[in-house]
Amino acid sequence: MPAMASGFCYVNDIVLGILELTSALGRVLYLDVDVHHGDGVEHAFKYSSEVFTLSFHRHGPGFFPGTGAIVDSGKGEGAYCNLNVPLSEGITDGQYTRIFSRVLTAVVGRFKPKAVVMQCGCDSLAPDKLGGGFNLTSRGLASCLAKVLALNLPTLLLGGGGYDPTTVSRCWTLLLATAAKIKLNSQIPEHQLYERYSPTFNLHTQPVSTRPNLNTKSSLAKLAEDIRMFLARMQATAVGQHEMKTKDDDAELGVSSNAIVATEPTAVPDKDSVDHESRDEVAISHAKSVDLKIEGLEEAREMSGTIDASQTESGTKTKTVSSGIVKTTTETKRKAKNLKRKRKDFDGAAKNQAQSSNLIFEFKE
Repeated sequence: MPAMASGFCYVNDIVLGILELTSALGRVLYLDVDVHHGDGVEHAFKYSSEVFTLSFHRHGPGFFPGTGAIVDSGKGEGAYCNLNVPLSEGITDGQYTRIFSRVLTAVVGRFKPKAVVMQCGCDSLAPDKLGGGFNLTSRGLASCLAKVLALNLPTLLLGGGGYDPTTVSRCWTLLLATAAKIKLNSQIPEHQLYERYSPTFNLHTQPVSTRPNLNTKSSLAKLAEDIRMFLARMQATAVGQHEMKTKDDDAELGVSSNAIVATEPTAVPDKDSVDHESRDEVAISHAKSVDLKIEGLEEAREMSGTIDASQTESGTKTKTVSSGIVKTTTETKRKAKNLKRKRKDFDGAAKNQAQSSNLIFEFKE
């Protein structure tokens, strides 16, 4: 954290590395597989649209550091550039790698990073008693790393938590071999500390058979739905930002962007505070339309940057003068109502098609 050390960390080398990469390459995706939430990196970039922080961690009452809920998604320019994937005790390789792969694919497709930084904490492995009680193995983390390397992007790999020496040495040896594309013998060769690796003397760590798995079918289904909602908002935000750069809100309502606009202001609510539920539904429709190819996508994208009809009808009077043509509020209101009706029709079609489609976020065994 900016004002103090936290946990076992006193210098955030990850943040320093990301800053260098963004200045040289541009957008950076940060991945954190440490069992603890990557709170320091998230805090450093929560207002940045150039860094996407993605943390997979245990989350629950009393577990350090107590942050990392899925609702924490970035602020300001960094809105929806931070995704937390909170998990429960006992998660297995099969569940974890499936979640990791699908979330990674979705985020990369939307954020389009130029480089990746991955923090490879080993305290998520089953033998680490000071970790968080996950039931992962070194093979599981190596599988996640292989998916990252398959992106063929410049990648910086860093260490992280890990409090069982033999587990850490096993895991990081395997991860380094994965990055270097070297196939190692699973049997550890004899050396000065050989006996510490008994009784298996094997490179690969093993899960704990008696550890309960609290990641149930229903909890993973809820997590999948939360992530879908996040991705929907992320997609809608990206579409809106793009259109705001290329089109005027007035142009969406049929008014020339080259016109001189004179406005008599009235009390109009802040854009971010208006009709959240309606905007969430539109966001879901936008994001799902990308994957489901819902008819009317382009029209819906055009709508995402418009002023709500409710705002126009709330009392704002606009007169536009261009080449001697005066457009009064009557025409503006009519076109605003038209857009609202079309958007409602699109929302209905999107929901119906989404409900009948097999979406990617189903974390089933």
